[in-house]
Amino acid sequence: MSLAQTAQIVLDFGFQPLLIGSLHQGIMLQPGSNVFGANLDKKALSKALMDFKNSDWGRKVVHVDRSSYSAE
Repeated sequence: MSLAQTAQIVLDFGFQPLLIGSLHQGIMLQPGSNVFGANLDKKALSKALMDFKNSDWGRKVVHVDRSSYSAE
């Protein structure tokens, strides 16, 4: 399934798709992250995800897996 097809499914369910990268980066949405269970609009969610590596959970993940979440 392509990104466009997946985005269309998300739109069909009434939500706004937000691409966050590879499946591996889904860890940013898991329990422990600052966005897990959060009720944010697309802009706020995007900002929170951009700040992931600076969050408590993000620092733990970066410490374990520097190759995927390197500090820029």
